[in-house]
Amino acid sequence: MDTKLTVNQAARKLNLSSKNVRRWLKSGKLNGEKVDGKWYVQVDSTFEHYLNPNVQMDTQLALEHLQDETRHLRELLANRDNQIEAMNQHIERLSQLLAVSHRSIQQVTDQVQLLIEDNRKPSFWKRLFGR
Repeated sequence: MDTKLTVNQAARKLNLSSKNVRRWLKSGKLNGEKVDGKWYVQVDSTFEHYLNPNVQMDTQLALEHLQDETRHLRELLANRDNQIEAMNQHIERLSQLLAVSHRSIQQVTDQVQLLIEDNRKPSFWKRLFGR
């Protein structure tokens, strides 16, 4: 009797990641079918071959390995969070500097506009004598 498992169920049984199970399905290492965009693994002799119940795994060693990996990933996550916070603070400082620079540029632009307007007006003497 052939039954079907989802990718996650097959991954748990085979002690693989779901990504690897999908790769095996696409490469033909495992038999399965895609229904409505979801893969289903066919439980057959090929699947049973990969299960191989004779192989024993040292659970204590696996637990220690997982704990080390978890600790490492938490450190990476903490570092990433610290980097994100530092970048956000840096962006905030740059935004403030940009606002100050924008105001300074606006003041200079306004002064230049006033000078241009003053140069376009006829001088007092030209207005007085009509030249």
